Amino acid sequence: MIEVGPGLFVGTVSAKVRDELWAVTSAVVGDGAAVLVHPDNTEQGFSLRTAGERRRRPVDFDGLTLVAMKPVVGQQDEEPEVMWPEGW
Repeated sequence: MIEVGPGLFVGTVSAKVRDELWAVTSAVVGDGAAVLVHPDNTEQGFSLRTAGERRRRPVDFDGLTLVAMKPVVGQQDEEPEVMWPEGW
């Protein structure tokens, strides 16, 4: 793998190596956050995994992965209230 930017790694590895790297990464992420995107047999052609707390969360919407954003605490927007999935 190559680090193309600070903390951003890109490469082609086997599923076993990918899963081992993700297990270690998600175990040590602490207060940080990690995202894994890899090719998969889905409608979109990829799967997405996250670890740690982030404003952006992947949400399954009828088989498609969409990204929902949590509002910033204390933010006063004129936008309509968003209905968040269970557990948000």
